[in-house]
Amino acid sequence: MNDTTAAAHQGAACELGHAFRAAGLGALSVVPMTDRGTPKIALSAIDPETAVEVARLIRKALTRTHKVADSLRSAFEAHDLDLPDLGVENNKVSIGHVSLPAADRLARLLGEPDRDPGSAIGAQTIADRLRTGFKRATGGVLRIEDIEDPRYHRGRAGLSLKAIDVNAARRLLMALQFGA
Repeated sequence: MNDTTAAAHQGAACELGHAFRAAGLGALSVVPMTDRGTPKIALSAIDPETAVEVARLIRKALTRTHKVADSLRSAFEAHDLDLPDLGVENNKVSIGHVSLPAADRLARLLGEPDRDPGSAIGAQTIADRLRTGFKRATGGVLRIEDIEDPRYHRGRAGLSLKAIDVNAARRLLMALQFGA
Protein backbone atom coordinates (compact mmCIF):
# COMPACT_ATOMS: atom_id res chain seq x y z
CA MET A 1 0.00 0.00 0.00
CA ASN A 2 1.53 3.34 -1.04
CA ASP A 3 1.46 6.51 1.09
CA THR A 4 -1.53 8.01 -0.75
CA THR A 5 -3.59 4.84 -0.34
CA ALA A 6 -2.60 4.55 3.33
CA ALA A 7 -3.59 8.17 3.99
CA ALA A 8 -6.94 7.69 2.25
CA HIS A 9 -7.48 4.47 4.21
CA GLN A 10 -6.70 6.20 7.53
CA GLY A 11 -8.85 9.20 6.53
CA ALA A 12 -11.84 6.99 5.72
CA ALA A 13 -11.54 5.24 9.08
CA CYS A 14 -11.32 8.60 10.90
CA GLU A 15 -14.33 9.96 9.01
CA LEU A 16 -16.42 6.91 9.92
CA GLY A 17 -15.31 7.16 13.56
CA HIS A 18 -16.30 10.84 13.68
CA ALA A 19 -19.70 10.03 12.18
CA PHE A 20 -20.29 7.30 14.79
CA ARG A 21 -19.37 9.67 17.64
CA ALA A 22 -21.57 12.46 16.21
CA ALA A 23 -24.48 10.00 16.10
CA GLY A 24 -23.90 9.03 19.73
CA LEU A 25 -22.33 5.70 18.82
CA GLY A 26 -18.94 6.30 20.43
CA ALA A 27 -18.88 2.67 21.60
CA LEU A 28 -18.29 1.63 17.99
CA SER A 29 -14.58 1.65 17.28
CA VAL A 30 -13.15 1.86 13.79
CA VAL A 31 -9.79 0.26 13.03
CA PRO A 32 -7.97 0.54 9.71
CA MET A 33 -6.32 -2.74 8.78
CA THR A 34 -4.95 -4.65 5.80
CA ASP A 35 -6.15 -8.06 4.66
CA ARG A 36 -3.70 -9.68 2.20
CA GLY A 37 -2.59 -6.27 1.01
CA THR A 38 -6.14 -4.94 0.60
CA PRO A 39 -7.12 -1.99 2.81
CA LYS A 40 -10.07 -2.79 5.08
CA ILE A 41 -11.81 -1.03 7.94
CA ALA A 42 -12.84 -3.20 10.86
CA LEU A 43 -15.66 -2.29 13.20
CA SER A 44 -15.73 -3.44 16.78
CA ALA A 45 -18.27 -5.98 17.91
CA ILE A 46 -21.39 -4.17 19.05
CA ASP A 47 -24.03 -4.91 21.60
CA PRO A 48 -27.68 -5.44 20.56
CA GLU A 49 -28.71 -1.94 21.71
CA THR A 50 -26.07 -0.31 19.50
CA ALA A 51 -27.11 -2.51 16.56
CA VAL A 52 -30.72 -1.37 16.98
CA GLU A 53 -29.57 2.27 17.09
CA VAL A 54 -27.47 1.87 13.93
CA ALA A 55 -30.49 0.32 12.14
CA ARG A 56 -32.74 3.17 13.36
CA LEU A 57 -30.31 5.80 12.07
CA ILE A 58 -30.08 4.11 8.68
CA ARG A 59 -33.88 3.91 8.41
CA LYS A 60 -34.16 7.56 9.42
CA ALA A 61 -31.70 8.52 6.68
CA LEU A 62 -33.89 6.67 4.15
CA THR A 63 -37.17 8.22 5.34
CA ARG A 64 -37.20 10.94 2.67
CA THR A 65 -36.67 8.42 -0.11
CA HIS A 66 -39.40 6.12 1.25
CA LYS A 67 -41.84 9.06 1.51
CA VAL A 68 -41.20 10.07 -2.10
CA ALA A 69 -41.56 6.44 -3.25
CA ASP A 70 -44.87 6.10 -1.36
CA SER A 71 -46.18 9.36 -2.84
CA LEU A 72 -45.08 8.28 -6.31
CA ARG A 73 -46.88 4.95 -5.84
CA SER A 74 -50.07 6.85 -4.91
CA ALA A 75 -49.73 9.11 -7.95
CA PHE A 76 -49.26 6.11 -10.24
CA GLU A 77 -52.34 4.46 -8.72
CA ALA A 78 -54.35 7.69 -9.17
CA HIS A 79 -53.53 7.49 -12.89
CA ASP A 80 -54.41 3.77 -13.02
CA LEU A 81 -50.80 2.76 -13.63
CA ASP A 82 -49.85 -0.60 -12.20
CA LEU A 83 -46.18 -0.52 -11.20
CA PRO A 84 -45.84 -3.41 -8.74
CA ASP A 85 -42.03 -3.29 -8.43
CA LEU A 86 -41.82 0.31 -7.16
CA GLY A 87 -39.67 0.58 -4.04
CA VAL A 88 -36.44 1.87 -2.54
CA GLU A 89 -33.05 0.47 -3.46
CA ASN A 90 -29.66 1.96 -2.50
CA ASN A 91 -31.35 5.21 -1.37
CA LYS A 92 -32.91 5.61 -4.83
CA VAL A 93 -36.46 5.08 -6.04
CA SER A 94 -36.66 1.88 -8.04
CA ILE A 95 -39.56 1.77 -10.48
CA GLY A 96 -38.64 -1.65 -11.80
CA HIS A 97 -40.62 -3.49 -14.47
CA VAL A 98 -43.26 -1.52 -16.37
CA SER A 99 -45.63 -3.19 -18.81
CA LEU A 100 -45.67 -1.72 -22.32
CA PRO A 101 -49.22 -0.32 -21.98
CA ALA A 102 -48.31 1.31 -18.62
CA ALA A 103 -45.08 2.73 -20.09
CA ASP A 104 -46.98 4.14 -23.05
CA ARG A 105 -49.60 5.71 -20.77
CA LEU A 106 -46.86 7.16 -18.53
CA ALA A 107 -45.18 8.68 -21.60
CA ARG A 108 -48.47 10.40 -22.49
CA LEU A 109 -48.88 11.66 -18.92
CA LEU A 110 -45.39 13.12 -19.20
CA GLY A 111 -46.33 15.13 -22.28
CA GLU A 112 -45.67 12.81 -25.18
CA PRO A 113 -48.39 13.20 -27.83
CA ASP A 114 -51.00 10.51 -28.32
CA ARG A 115 -50.21 8.04 -31.04
CA ASP A 116 -52.67 6.60 -33.52
CA PRO A 117 -54.54 3.99 -31.42
CA GLY A 118 -54.78 1.56 -34.34
CA SER A 119 -51.09 1.59 -35.13
CA ALA A 120 -48.72 -1.07 -33.90
CA ILE A 121 -45.99 0.27 -31.70
CA GLY A 122 -42.89 -1.60 -30.62
CA ALA A 123 -41.22 -1.72 -27.25
CA GLN A 124 -38.25 0.34 -28.47
CA THR A 125 -40.58 3.13 -29.64
CA ILE A 126 -42.36 3.15 -26.28
CA ALA A 127 -39.01 3.23 -24.49
CA ASP A 128 -37.92 6.21 -26.60
CA ARG A 129 -41.20 8.03 -25.94
CA LEU A 130 -40.89 7.39 -22.20
CA ARG A 131 -37.28 8.64 -22.11
CA THR A 132 -38.28 11.80 -23.97
CA GLY A 133 -41.29 12.46 -21.74
CA PHE A 134 -39.23 11.82 -18.60
CA LYS A 135 -36.52 14.22 -19.78
CA ARG A 136 -39.08 16.89 -20.58
CA ALA A 137 -40.93 16.52 -17.27
CA THR A 138 -37.99 16.08 -14.89
CA GLY A 139 -34.90 17.36 -16.67
CA GLY A 140 -33.30 14.00 -15.84
CA VAL A 141 -32.27 10.94 -17.77
CA LEU A 142 -34.29 7.75 -17.51
CA ARG A 143 -32.14 4.68 -17.97
CA ILE A 144 -33.81 1.55 -19.21
CA GLU A 145 -32.06 -1.66 -18.21
CA ASP A 146 -33.94 -4.04 -20.47
CA ILE A 147 -36.51 -3.77 -23.23
CA GLU A 148 -38.62 -6.90 -23.50
CA ASP A 149 -40.54 -6.75 -26.76
CA PRO A 150 -43.47 -9.22 -26.92
CA ARG A 151 -42.36 -10.25 -30.40
CA TYR A 152 -39.13 -11.67 -28.95
CA HIS A 153 -39.86 -12.41 -25.27
CA ARG A 154 -42.44 -14.82 -23.95
CA GLY A 155 -42.32 -13.52 -20.36
CA ARG A 156 -43.44 -10.18 -18.97
CA ALA A 157 -43.10 -7.92 -21.99
CA GLY A 158 -42.21 -4.41 -20.94
CA LEU A 159 -39.41 -2.17 -19.80
CA SER A 160 -37.10 -2.64 -16.83
CA LEU A 161 -36.23 0.81 -15.56
CA LYS A 162 -33.13 1.66 -13.53
CA ALA A 163 -33.55 3.35 -10.16
CA ILE A 164 -33.75 7.15 -10.14
CA ASP A 165 -32.44 9.50 -7.49
CA VAL A 166 -34.88 11.00 -5.01
CA ASN A 167 -34.79 14.46 -6.64
CA ALA A 168 -35.73 13.07 -10.07
CA ALA A 169 -38.45 11.00 -8.38
CA ARG A 170 -39.81 14.14 -6.71
CA ARG A 171 -39.87 15.98 -10.07
CA LEU A 172 -41.63 12.98 -11.64
CA LEU A 173 -44.18 13.10 -8.82
CA MET A 174 -44.79 16.80 -9.43
CA ALA A 175 -45.26 16.18 -13.17
CA LEU A 176 -47.83 13.46 -12.44
CA GLN A 177 -49.66 15.56 -9.85
CA PHE A 178 -49.68 18.89 -11.69
CA GLY A 179 -49.21 17.91 -15.32
CA ALA A 180 -46.03 17.74 -17.34
